Amino acid sequence: MGRPVSNPARRKRKTRHVLVVEREEAICNLIRDVLGDIGLPVSCAANAAAARALLQRRRFALALVEMVLSDEDGEKLGAELAARGVAIVLMSGHPAGIERGEASSFTFLPKPFRSKELLRAVLDTIGA
Repeated sequence: MGRPVSNPARRKRKTRHVLVVEREEAICNLIRDVLGDIGLPVSCAANAAAARALLQRRRFALALVEMVLSDEDGEKLGAELAARGVAIVLMSGHPAGIERGEASSFTFLPKPFRSKELLRAVLDTIGA
């Protein structure tokens, strides 16, 4: 028998690395599990400084960024990442963050969210 035929779409999806900038480790782990199930690798950063450090080592197709970070405004970080060609999904469960996120030009995912809502936001944003 010949070699198995690879699926180029699946291979391309696996190269789409996702950055999650989220101060709560449990939320990052949840996102990692959900996106990992569809073949998207995830790296987590607890704040903007950690996110910038990761950006020095890797390219990201998408960043999910919490609006309320410990060291910087998440929307400002999102704009910086977008200028580098990274697709952005902002997220927040804080009332002020939700209000600002819904008014933002970026895709916004209010917390708490379901896995289905997360997948829809991610796949719609990266065009998969």
